[in-house]
Amino acid sequence: MTVLSEAMWTSGGEQSWADLYQPLTEMLYEVGFIGFGSIADRGVIYFYDDPALADNLSTLEKIKSFFVHPAYHMALGVKQNYELTDST
Repeated sequence: MTVLSEAMWTSGGEQSWADLYQPLTEMLYEVGFIGFGSIADRGVIYFYDDPALADNLSTLEKIKSFFVHPAYHMALGVKQNYELTDST
């Protein structure tokens, strides 16, 4: 983690977001912890959907949101808001 986040702590502000965060983002994506959203309206994309996606800096710059994979929600205490509808 120290090596992957080193650029974040040592940068003088001259690097882009993708340059700073790509190594850590790529690792979290590859282990399946996070997915990417809003890339050409493809929905949420996880590693098993597109393994090479986090390798490309230009693709990372297009990401609008990150999603924690549902498998980790319980351990992290993530609560979903579900709207209950009356089925009658």
